[in-house]
Amino acid sequence: MAVFAIRRVLNQLPLCVAVLLLLGLMTVGSVQAEENVTLVEVLEKHRQATFIDVGKYVDEHPDADDLESAYFHLFREGLMHDMEVQAAPYAESYLKRKDQNPAMSNLAQRVRCMSFATEGDFEEAFAVFESLLSQARPQSADAMLSLGFVLASKARFANKVGISRDIYEQLSAKFPFNQKVTRMVQTGLIKHDLLDKPAPEIGVRDMEGKLIEWEQYKGKVVLVDFWATWCGPCIEEMPNLKKTYADLHDKGFEIIGINRDEDSEQVKAFLKTAGMKWPQILDKIDEFDLDKKFDAVMLPSTYLVDRNGILVQFDMRGAEIRTQVEQLLKKK
Repeated sequence: MAVFAIRRVLNQLPLCVAVLLLLGLMTVGSVQAEENVTLVEVLEKHRQATFIDVGKYVDEHPDADDLESAYFHLFREGLMHDMEVQAAPYAESYLKRKDQNPAMSNLAQRVRCMSFATEGDFEEAFAVFESLLSQARPQSADAMLSLGFVLASKARFANKVGISRDIYEQLSAKFPFNQKVTRMVQTGLIKHDLLDKPAPEIGVRDMEGKLIEWEQYKGKVVLVDFWATWCGPCIEEMPNLKKTYADLHDKGFEIIGINRDEDSEQVKAFLKTAGMKWPQILDKIDEFDLDKKFDAVMLPSTYLVDRNGILVQFDMRGAEIRTQVEQLLKKK
């Protein structure tokens, strides 16, 4: 009877809700056994398990009618969830097939590109990127821009700034008449010119009226974060920033927020409940001036400054921020 009751409930729910509920019922025992487990950890556990199962399906059913869909799942998960290295063997396998789908082959090459980068082989990653770019059509500019920016970020974080710059220049040469590419590439190249130099001066007051100058941050590692309440990726990044700040603040990590909202009062109300304990610059005149100094044309824009006031990284997201901060904190 219990089984039929559960089935009736699931039939009345939207598909996505029903799936999540089923996952919860399936894992309730293991979740209860781990008091500190989070939803992200539960979903990641199932993502990994599904990836492994689909991989086995590909290996064991090479002639399956839905094999293309299985490969697509592996490549998509690899690129979306930092599983490129795990997906790379399947990409290599697919590219040896005689009946390749051009779109799927392109996806497999993207997996290879990111896998090489993740493993630190940036020369090989750049070679794959160049090959993909040479075959790209004008309508694929956005996709190549996205791939290029991720690859360039990985290269910068590995101190391969030359490769990062080359990627931007290659994109510019490939799509010279695409205004979006031109604008983003020009901004990226300007940000490259800021690297390994003293960070642009701030010299303005925060929302509490305190003057923000680099002298007071001497010996600290500082993240300058341009953000807005209407910027989805900015808000998504906040839990990560709060966690990193809470864990590393006592070790010498600071954040300076520069907000781009039009309504300062709305931002102040947001900050009261958001738990962001670092200084915020809200004045529109000051924010506009700092935008120009840092060339923070798009949001989110982040810049990392080392203990000596030198700007060493830009446009970091997610775990990259914590990794870079921890590395700089180890340096005296």
